[in-house]
Amino acid sequence: PTTVMPVYTATKYAVVGFTRAMHVAASKRYDPSIKKNVPTGIRVHAVCPSFADTGMVNADTLAKDPRNKRTVELFGGLLTPDFVSEAAFEKCVDDPAARAILRVTPVDGVKFDEPGAHPVEKAVRNNA
Repeated sequence: PTTVMPVYTATKYAVVGFTRAMHVAASKRYDPSIKKNVPTGIRVHAVCPSFADTGMVNADTLAKDPRNKRTVELFGGLLTPDFVSEAAFEKCVDDPAARAILRVTPVDGVKFDEPGAHPVEKAVRNNA
């Protein structure tokens, strides 16, 4: 989340909330023959990279906006799209116990997220 892009931040939070709900809802179904919920094997994930080097955020766009540049620096810099996609594939496909939200940052690496604000998000808000 960033204070200079509130609409983007709001939509990202919406996707994270929806994904957490769907991760639980899709994981089971009611079986009327045994009157119990049974596992479906379906998992729903959202991959949340901090900032990846794309058309939206890159060295050129950061050079024009010092506030965004500082935010990206707090998160440890730009990730490559290849790193993000490889992390997602490795963690979400290979781990049947995977949680709903996969956070990918240069500072913390690749890990499944617990609900709540990340320490860097708090630092960004405090420095805004």
